[in-house]
Amino acid sequence: MIECHFFYRIHVFDNFFRFKPDELSGGMRQRVAIARAFAFPGKIILLDEPFQGLDHALRLSLLKAFTELWQNDRRTVLFVTHDVPEALLIADEVVCLSQRPARTIENIPIRIL
Repeated sequence: MIECHFFYRIHVFDNFFRFKPDELSGGMRQRVAIARAFAFPGKIILLDEPFQGLDHALRLSLLKAFTELWQNDRRTVLFVTHDVPEALLIADEVVCLSQRPARTIENIPIRIL
C-alpha cells in the first residue's frame, strides 16, 4: 500500500485527490511525482528535472517540500537538473557532465557553512 502521508505533506490531497492525471495542472503533476518517488520503498530516488517549467513561487515551494521530505527520509537522491542554483540549493555533491556521450567533467562537493 502506498504511504499516503507523503502526498499529504506535499499538499496533493488538497482538493485534488479524486482528479484523474489528465485533469491535474503541471505543478500538481510535479507534486504527485515527487510524493510518489518518496512513497515507494527503495534505496535511491531518481528525479529527472522535477521542477522544470514551474513558475518561481511554485518551484521554491516544491523545493522546500522536497527538502522537508528528504530530511525525514534520507535516502540517496539522484537529481538531474540543468539549473545550477537549484542544484546548489539541495545537493551535497554536484557532478558536471559533458555533452553526449556523457562523461564526468567534475565532481564538486557542496559544503554548507
